[in-house]
Amino acid sequence: MKFFTFISILGAIILSCDASHYLLEKRATEVSVGSYALTNDILAGSIMIQNIAFAKAVTVIYAVGSTWSDNQRLSASCSSGPATNGYETWTFSGTATGATQFYIKYDVSGTSYYDPGNDVNHQISTPSPTKTSSGCTVTVTTTIALGLMPRMNDVNNIY
Repeated sequence: MKFFTFISILGAIILSCDASHYLLEKRATEVSVGSYALTNDILAGSIMIQNIAFAKAVTVIYAVGSTWSDNQRLSASCSSGPATNGYETWTFSGTATGATQFYIKYDVSGTSYYDPGNDVNHQISTPSPTKTSSGCTVTVTTTIALGLMPRMNDVNNIY
């Protein structure tokens, strides 16, 4: 019972923290998200990719809730580079109504690289409606890091 209580408290602490403070385990160093934001259903951001070859494609694949669909993709385009470190900056922007999570796919020279990879996705936090009371304005942002939560079969095995 004490172990379960500790797990419950730990889960509450993790849920109360901003997921951006956790380092996501990556599959590859060839691609990484620089920044992103979802504003008025527009998902936009920047991506750093290693300049491996001239011909390449960079795609943002997003989910609405936990539903992934082939039409939930945004193409990125090169905005600068390559820099002296061999990386290019790519940007993306497009309508992504209801997007809750995404990952980046970088196709080059017959190989695909992913950010962040390992079945963990970038979680999109969305601001809750702003509430005004007694002249004060409060905006609450909710972030749920699904990739950090234990799987149900892991929880069942702790008893």
